[in-house]
Amino acid sequence: MKSEDLIGTWRLQSFAFTDEAGAVLHPLGEQLTGFVLISAEGYLALNFMAGERSRFADDDLFGGNAAERARATAEVVSFAGPYEYDGAVVSVTVEYSVYPNWIGRIQVREVELSGDTLILRTEGAKMFGGTLRRGEARLIRA
Repeated sequence: MKSEDLIGTWRLQSFAFTDEAGAVLHPLGEQLTGFVLISAEGYLALNFMAGERSRFADDDLFGGNAAERARATAEVVSFAGPYEYDGAVVSVTVEYSVYPNWIGRIQVREVELSGDTLILRTEGAKMFGGTLRRGEARLIRA
Protein backbone atom coordinates (compact mmCIF):
# COMPACT_ATOMS: atom_id res chain seq x y z
CA MET A 1 0.00 0.00 0.00
CA LYS A 2 1.25 3.48 -0.91
CA SER A 3 0.91 6.78 0.92
CA GLU A 4 -1.36 8.01 -1.89
CA ASP A 5 -3.90 5.34 -0.91
CA LEU A 6 -4.43 7.11 2.43
CA ILE A 7 -4.99 10.61 1.06
CA GLY A 8 -8.48 11.93 1.57
CA THR A 9 -11.19 12.39 4.16
CA TRP A 10 -12.12 9.49 6.41
CA ARG A 11 -15.32 9.50 8.50
CA LEU A 12 -15.19 7.89 11.95
CA GLN A 13 -17.32 4.77 12.45
CA SER A 14 -16.01 3.46 15.79
CA PHE A 15 -13.37 4.30 18.38
CA ALA A 16 -12.59 1.89 21.20
CA PHE A 17 -9.86 0.69 23.52
CA THR A 18 -9.48 -2.92 24.64
CA ASP A 19 -7.49 -4.13 27.66
CA GLU A 20 -5.65 -7.45 27.97
CA ALA A 21 -8.73 -9.12 29.49
CA GLY A 22 -10.84 -8.08 26.48
CA ALA A 23 -12.85 -5.38 28.26
CA VAL A 24 -13.78 -2.61 25.83
CA LEU A 25 -13.79 1.11 26.67
CA HIS A 26 -15.60 3.62 24.44
CA PRO A 27 -14.12 6.89 25.79
CA LEU A 28 -16.36 9.08 23.62
CA GLY A 29 -19.39 6.81 23.83
CA GLU A 30 -20.72 4.62 21.06
CA GLN A 31 -22.51 7.51 19.33
CA LEU A 32 -19.63 9.65 18.10
CA THR A 33 -18.49 11.70 15.17
CA GLY A 34 -15.25 12.75 13.60
CA PHE A 35 -12.83 12.64 10.72
CA VAL A 36 -9.25 11.92 9.83
CA LEU A 37 -8.03 14.21 7.06
CA ILE A 38 -4.88 13.12 5.23
CA SER A 39 -3.47 15.60 2.73
CA ALA A 40 -1.27 15.16 -0.32
CA GLU A 41 0.97 17.83 1.24
CA GLY A 42 1.88 15.43 4.05
CA TYR A 43 -0.38 16.47 6.94
CA LEU A 44 -2.77 14.38 9.00
CA ALA A 45 -5.50 15.82 11.25
CA LEU A 46 -7.53 13.58 13.54
CA ASN A 47 -10.63 15.07 15.19
CA PHE A 48 -13.02 12.80 17.11
CA MET A 49 -15.78 13.78 19.53
CA ALA A 50 -18.70 12.42 21.44
CA GLY A 51 -21.88 12.47 19.37
CA GLU A 52 -23.94 14.22 22.02
CA ARG A 53 -21.73 16.85 23.59
CA SER A 54 -22.51 18.79 26.69
CA ARG A 55 -23.32 22.44 26.04
CA PHE A 56 -22.05 25.46 27.94
CA ALA A 57 -24.58 27.58 29.79
CA ASP A 58 -23.57 30.65 27.73
CA ASP A 59 -22.79 31.12 24.02
CA ASP A 60 -19.28 32.45 24.63
CA LEU A 61 -16.63 30.57 22.66
CA PHE A 62 -13.97 31.35 25.27
CA GLY A 63 -16.33 31.22 28.25
CA GLY A 64 -17.65 28.41 30.34
CA ASN A 65 -16.76 27.57 33.88
CA ALA A 66 -13.98 25.14 34.80
CA ALA A 67 -16.32 22.14 34.92
CA GLU A 68 -17.82 22.94 31.49
CA ARG A 69 -14.37 23.35 29.92
CA ALA A 70 -13.08 20.12 31.52
CA ARG A 71 -16.12 18.18 30.31
CA ALA A 72 -15.77 19.62 26.79
CA THR A 73 -12.10 18.62 26.66
CA ALA A 74 -12.90 15.09 27.85
CA GLU A 75 -15.36 14.70 24.97
CA VAL A 76 -12.74 15.30 22.24
CA VAL A 77 -9.63 13.63 20.86
CA SER A 78 -7.80 15.86 18.42
CA PHE A 79 -4.27 16.12 17.08
CA ALA A 80 -2.50 17.00 13.84
CA GLY A 81 0.82 17.49 12.19
CA PRO A 82 3.04 16.32 9.38
CA TYR A 83 3.08 12.58 8.84
CA GLU A 84 5.22 9.86 7.32
CA TYR A 85 3.92 6.51 6.13
CA ASP A 86 6.14 3.47 5.65
CA GLY A 87 3.53 1.06 4.27
CA ALA A 88 2.61 -0.34 7.69
CA VAL A 89 2.48 2.55 10.15
CA VAL A 90 1.75 6.24 9.98
CA SER A 91 3.86 8.49 12.23
CA VAL A 92 2.52 11.96 13.02
CA THR A 93 4.77 14.64 14.51
CA VAL A 94 2.15 16.37 16.64
CA GLU A 95 1.93 20.15 16.20
CA TYR A 96 -1.40 20.58 18.00
CA SER A 97 -3.40 18.39 20.32
CA VAL A 98 -6.15 18.67 22.89
CA TYR A 99 -3.81 16.58 25.07
CA PRO A 100 -0.81 18.90 25.52
CA ASN A 101 1.65 16.12 26.43
CA TRP A 102 1.57 14.91 22.80
CA ILE A 103 2.69 18.24 21.32
CA GLY A 104 6.17 17.85 19.85
CA ARG A 105 6.03 14.06 20.13
CA ILE A 106 5.39 11.42 17.50
CA GLN A 107 2.14 9.45 17.51
CA VAL A 108 2.38 6.12 15.69
CA ARG A 109 -0.63 4.19 14.38
CA GLU A 110 -0.64 0.85 12.65
CA VAL A 111 -2.58 1.09 9.39
CA GLU A 112 -4.93 -1.40 7.79
CA LEU A 113 -6.70 -0.42 4.58
CA SER A 114 -9.30 -2.60 2.91
CA GLY A 115 -11.32 -0.97 0.13
CA ASP A 116 -12.95 2.11 1.62
CA THR A 117 -12.28 1.10 5.24
CA LEU A 118 -9.28 2.46 7.14
CA ILE A 119 -8.34 1.07 10.55
CA LEU A 120 -5.82 2.88 12.75
CA ARG A 121 -4.49 1.06 15.83
CA THR A 122 -2.13 2.12 18.56
CA GLU A 123 1.21 0.43 18.32
CA GLY A 124 0.87 -1.94 21.26
CA ALA A 125 -0.90 -1.18 24.53
CA LYS A 126 -0.76 2.36 25.92
CA MET A 127 -2.07 3.91 29.13
CA PHE A 128 -5.65 5.03 28.54
CA GLY A 129 -8.03 5.71 31.42
CA GLY A 130 -5.53 4.35 33.97
CA THR A 131 -5.24 0.93 32.26
CA LEU A 132 -3.04 -0.45 29.52
CA ARG A 133 -5.24 -0.71 26.44
CA ARG A 134 -4.93 -1.01 22.70
CA GLY A 135 -6.86 1.58 20.72
CA GLU A 136 -8.60 1.17 17.40
CA ALA A 137 -10.39 3.66 15.17
CA ARG A 138 -12.42 2.37 12.24
CA LEU A 139 -13.14 4.88 9.47
CA ILE A 140 -14.71 4.89 6.01
CA ARG A 141 -13.81 7.07 3.06
CA ALA A 142 -16.09 10.11 3.04
